[in-house]
Amino acid sequence: LKQKLQLYMSELKSCSDWQELLHSTDTFLFDCDGVVWHSMNPLPGAVAAVTHLQQLGKQVFFVTNKNTKSRQDTLDKFTKLGFTNITLENVYTSSYATTHYLKNVLKLTGKVYLMGEAGMKTEIENAGLTCSEIGPDTVSGLPGEIENIELDSDIEAVVVATDYSFSYKKLVKAFNYLKNPNCHYIGTSEDRIIPIGNGTIVPGATGSFIQAINYSTGRTATVIGKPHLPFIECIESEFPFDRSRAVMIGDNLNSDIVFAKRAGLKSLLVLSGVTKRDEFLDGFEELSADLKPDYFSNSLASLTTP
Repeated sequence: LKQKLQLYMSELKSCSDWQELLHSTDTFLFDCDGVVWHSMNPLPGAVAAVTHLQQLGKQVFFVTNKNTKSRQDTLDKFTKLGFTNITLENVYTSSYATTHYLKNVLKLTGKVYLMGEAGMKTEIENAGLTCSEIGPDTVSGLPGEIENIELDSDIEAVVVATDYSFSYKKLVKAFNYLKNPNCHYIGTSEDRIIPIGNGTIVPGATGSFIQAINYSTGRTATVIGKPHLPFIECIESEFPFDRSRAVMIGDNLNSDIVFAKRAGLKSLLVLSGVTKRDEFLDGFEELSADLKPDYFSNSLASLTTP
């Protein structure tokens, strides 16, 4: 098994194993959940690993599909968890990248119908755009209620993010807005599963909602988050870097590793989140080429392990 693995990828167990990657890489892109933290706890060795890369003069970005928090919220979490020398310029959320796409790619001037939480709304409004109110919007069951749902004629885009108040009424509104072929249909991300506290895995809310809307409307969302390229294009528009000398470090084969392959980045899978070591090693031969990382490691702690 070890010989077969070496044909595809290298395992990084200690700092000496990292040397080739360190010498060939200037820019390090990290996923967050399952890579640098679990819930409100930094993963062992993560703070030291990031600090070490900064001391080496490496360019560091944190690239997360999480959209319920704003960029500033995410930066505040880094500070609270003990990471140092992280600024807003190091942090990219799918909520920020989605807003960047609305404003700078679509040149949107109209209103956004948002299915999302406060962090997503904050990013939209920080960019000078307007959006619908968020929170519960449900059907009471009264006769004729669905047929007479009030729609906003100023809506020019539907943005689907994680919405803890997702409801049938919101689905009906999105469906009606998207009957207009000129209404943009944007999804922040489409993760199938995500890690939460204590290593628990749950369905990815945004991906599930997008599938429901795709099915009902017959349309396909433009998805901004990993593994799609608008995310890296957002970063590059603000901080250009050489993709051939960059690596994506993540725990999710379908988002982080595919993202790296599509973008032309090196890829490092850490087995501290969604992807478990035994599952990965037992099934790696059956993985398609875009799911096979260049490197893998149990966690970021290996970077500073003698």
